[in-house]
Amino acid sequence: MKVFSANTGFLWPALPFPERILQAACQGFGAIEFHDEALRNDLGLIEDRLVQTGLLLLGLNTRMAQTMGCAAIPGQEATAQADFEAALAVAERLNARAIHVLSGRTDAPDRLDVLARALKRFSDQTDRLLLIEPLAPVAVAGYALGTIHDAAQVVSQVGADNVKIMFDSFHIDATETDLSATYLRYKDQIGHVQVAACGHRGPPHQDARIREFVRGTDCEYIGCEWRDDMSDAVCPNW
Repeated sequence: MKVFSANTGFLWPALPFPERILQAACQGFGAIEFHDEALRNDLGLIEDRLVQTGLLLLGLNTRMAQTMGCAAIPGQEATAQADFEAALAVAERLNARAIHVLSGRTDAPDRLDVLARALKRFSDQTDRLLLIEPLAPVAVAGYALGTIHDAAQVVSQVGADNVKIMFDSFHIDATETDLSATYLRYKDQIGHVQVAACGHRGPPHQDARIREFVRGTDCEYIGCEWRDDMSDAVCPNW
């Protein structure tokens, strides 16, 4: 049976960040994942909320800022290193399974090489899972990783067991013709799956394509990262 993980970056935006952890447990989620909120909040309070709820923290992001990270941006190597070290310290404190390394907005010709070199350095510093996520140009214009093909190339170039792809159904569906076939093609390089409704990033509960896709994955945990404008998200009951 799949365990659904609440992504606090999008769910329950009307609530203060630490209270979203409580809400995740109240709404039936079995795990939780962050954007970069923990970097700006009281870690002691976050620890208390995680202990109180018993929720497993699957992952958190490096600093996002205006550029959506910077690990692939030439000339930003020192900043990317500092961002990773900050995220790693939080991940170790909160026992997060994974760190999502944000690549950043850049069209530099060597961006994939810059990212691969950064991930190689980072993977040598930790055994935790490191994730990179392709973001569809229609959603995040100019992001360094626009397709899963780019992300797979970087993962292969790094060649580390703890560097994988985060497969977000919304972004993959926007760039590929067959969601499930794409997942199967890159399955060995995928470290985490996230879902939202196809086309508009809303709740996927009534989206038959997403239900079918989730059933076809062999992931234990499924991240729930959809827009929750009414702050009323509930866990899928598939």
